[in-house]
This record gives sequence, structure tokens and C-alpha cells, in this order.
Amino acid sequence: MYKHILIPTDGSELSKKAVDQGIGLAKALNAKVTAVTVSEPFHIFAVDPGMVTDTPDEYKKRIAAVTAKYLKASKDAATDGQRALRCGVGRTRAPL
Repeated sequence: MYKHILIPTDGSELSKKAVDQGIGLAKALNAKVTAVTVSEPFHIFAVDPGMVTDTPDEYKKRIAAVTAKYLKASKDAATDGQRALRCGVGRTRAPL
């Protein structure tokens, strides 16, 4: 049926439940799993406090750390000694 399942995560409690459910489904179907997290690009004019106080480099470092944390949590949840979770990073496009 399904051979590859994409699971988005943002580190929230709801997304942790989605990761667990997606991994459970993948194990039941013997499917591959890819976890992905998406972050907004840095904007000079923004309402997100992190974007207002950060420089572009600081924002990039902060987002990289948060992304690594979310994907590590997903990978740890999926690793059962037999299969490892493939993790990816996505970025949204700037608005047109």
C-alpha cells in the first residue's frame, strides 16, 4: 500500500502525536519514513519576535538548532534498532 510516509513536525505536542502515529503506520506497513520541518525565511520586516531581534545569521543559527532538535526527537522515536528515520529540512518560499 504505502511505501514511503512523509511526517511534518514543528515540535508541538500535536505534532509529536502525529510523528508517533506516522511511525506506527510505517512500521505496520514496512514503509520508509521521512520527517520534515519547515521554517520561514528571515525577513527584515516581521512580526515574529525572533526575526525582529535576530540578525539574519543569528536567526539562521537559531532555526538550525530548533530544526535539529525537532528532527532528533522524530528520529529517536523511530529508531528501533532495525530501521532509521530519514530526516529532511524544508523552507517556505518568500511570498510573491
